[in-house]
Amino acid sequence: MWLQRILVAVVLLPIGLGALFAGELYFAILMVIIVALAAKEYVDILRGGGLAPAAFAIYGLVLTAGMGIVLIRTVPLLLYVVVFIMAGTIYHLFRYEGGRDEALVDLVTTYAGILYLGVFGSHFMLIRGLPHGEWWMMLVFTAVWLADTGAYFIGSSFGRKPLSPRLSPRKTWEGYLGGLGAAIVGSPLMLLVYRLFGLPEDSAITIPNVIVLGAVFGLLTTYGDLTISLLKRVFHLKNTGDILLSHGGMLDRIDSWLWAATIGYYLITVIFMT
Repeated sequence: MWLQRILVAVVLLPIGLGALFAGELYFAILMVIIVALAAKEYVDILRGGGLAPAAFAIYGLVLTAGMGIVLIRTVPLLLYVVVFIMAGTIYHLFRYEGGRDEALVDLVTTYAGILYLGVFGSHFMLIRGLPHGEWWMMLVFTAVWLADTGAYFIGSSFGRKPLSPRLSPRKTWEGYLGGLGAAIVGSPLMLLVYRLFGLPEDSAITIPNVIVLGAVFGLLTTYGDLTISLLKRVFHLKNTGDILLSHGGMLDRIDSWLWAATIGYYLITVIFMT
C-alpha cells in the first residue's frame, strides 16, 4: 500500500507543480480534469444507489467555469452557475413528466454536484489568477497537506477519542488537534522555504497571514473530508473510486482541497489583500 502511495505521489507531484508554474491555462486544464474525474465518481456513486443526477449539468459547469475563469475573465462565476442550474432543472422537469417519480431527489443531487464540485472546484482557478497566484496556491496546498499529515501521524500514534465515530471512525480529536498544530506551525516555515525558491515579497503574503491560513484550514478542511465520508457511508463504500490505487478515488483526494481552495480564496481576497 505504501509503495503504491509513493508511486502515485512521484508521478503526480511533478505534473501538478509543472502545471501550476507553467501558467494559468495549464493549471486550469489539469484542475478541470481532476475535478471532472471527481464529478464522474460522484455521479457514478449516485447512479449506483438508484439516483439520476443530470451529469451534463455537473460536468458542464466544471468545464465551462473552470476554463472560462481563465479564458473569458469578463464572465462572472455566478452566470455559469445560473445557466447550469436552470439547464439541470429543466432536464429533471422533463424527467418527471416522463415518469421519473424521484425527479425531485435527482434535482437536489444535481444542485449538490454543481455547487460542491463545480463552484468549489472553480476556486482553484480563481486563486491561480490572483497576483502571485501560483505561490498562494502553493501555500494553500501546503497548509492542507500539513493539516492532513499532522492529523494522520498524531492520530495514528496518540489518538484515543473519536472525532466522528459514525462518519469516520478512525479520526480522533488528538489527530484533529495535531493537524491544526501542524498547519499553524508548518505553514509559516514553508513560507520561508518558498522565499528561497523565488516567492516574491508581497504585502499580503506575510507570516501572520499564513499562520491564519494554516489555522483556518486546520479547523475547517476536515469537514470537507467528512462530507465525502458521509457520501460513502450512505452508499456503503470504502472509497469513491480506485483511479489512484491505494489512495482511492479522485474525490477521496480532493475532499479537503475543495474546502481549502474556496475558503482560501476569500481569506486572501477579502482579508489579506484589503
